[in-house]
Amino acid sequence: MQVKLPFSKFQGAGNDFVLIDALDLASTKDGAALLSSWQQTSFQLALKLCDRHKGIGADGLILVLPKKPGAHFDSATKTFYKECRERLIAAYPDGAAADISWIYTNSDGSPAQTCGNGLRCLARFAFDKKQIEQNNFKVATACGHVQVFMSDKIKVDMGSPELVAAKIPVTVKSSSASEPVIKQKINDIDLTCVSMGNPHCVNFDSPIWSEPDAKRQFLQIAENLQKHSAFPQSVNVEFIRTINENTLECYVIERGCGPTLACASGAAACVVAAVLEQRVEKDKLIDVIMPGGTLFVEWSSKTNSVQITGEASFVYSGVIEFELAGVKIEVGCS
Repeated sequence: MQVKLPFSKFQGAGNDFVLIDALDLASTKDGAALLSSWQQTSFQLALKLCDRHKGIGADGLILVLPKKPGAHFDSATKTFYKECRERLIAAYPDGAAADISWIYTNSDGSPAQTCGNGLRCLARFAFDKKQIEQNNFKVATACGHVQVFMSDKIKVDMGSPELVAAKIPVTVKSSSASEPVIKQKINDIDLTCVSMGNPHCVNFDSPIWSEPDAKRQFLQIAENLQKHSAFPQSVNVEFIRTINENTLECYVIERGCGPTLACASGAAACVVAAVLEQRVEKDKLIDVIMPGGTLFVEWSSKTNSVQITGEASFVYSGVIEFELAGVKIEVGCS
């Protein structure tokens, strides 16, 4: 099938994303077929669109699902769009109550439950297109609602961290599945593990920070950890250098993406891990410096939620045409 696909590209702290508006898809015959079959085609789409040499290039693919159908839609298109949206987010916790929804796919085609930088880009996209007009709104994701606050920067409430080993999930022989994993050795590396809707393992102040080929070592260590049996769903890996009690420097290797310029859920996990290791304190705004920019993170003792503040900006938009080979697409959401 030959596909002609409108897209927008956004970035947050250098973490970049291809965004597809479901309303654009529903407006055309081929687009409607693609929207109807998104769960079957998103793997191949992400591989094609996120490829930095043969596609647009991005760390992830975002399908934007506004709550309201297009004002210009006829009644049949409105019904089609509503049915598609409901089916695509049927497994989301109370998805129908959110103001807007998304489906996020990593650049390697694997699904992901959350992505903090991607959420800020989604918020900027929807706000700029007036799909959302209020400054405070909820996004439906696979791991529940995420609260977004719009101002000159964008604040995303990532919810409460999960610290219980079995729920992250991570398996460490020296720890109970019902306990946190704090400075435990996995592959001879001290790691503190956290889930922010996706699993993370965090290492602090490794000696390789000061070595010339540190990035290559970071990548090799991370890839070994991501394949380790201790992480049944793989894992995002963060290497942290403690600058002071208010500042952390982070290098991140994401599952499904590899090294990225930034990872907001990773920044959240780093601050949680730093609190658990008594390197920083709760209720303080911590600067997390990443290669693509700085995110500002606070773990609240009052709500137990982690809030991330940062920028998100439009890069460019266009239409890409390509062959979606070997995929049979049929319209129909019922």
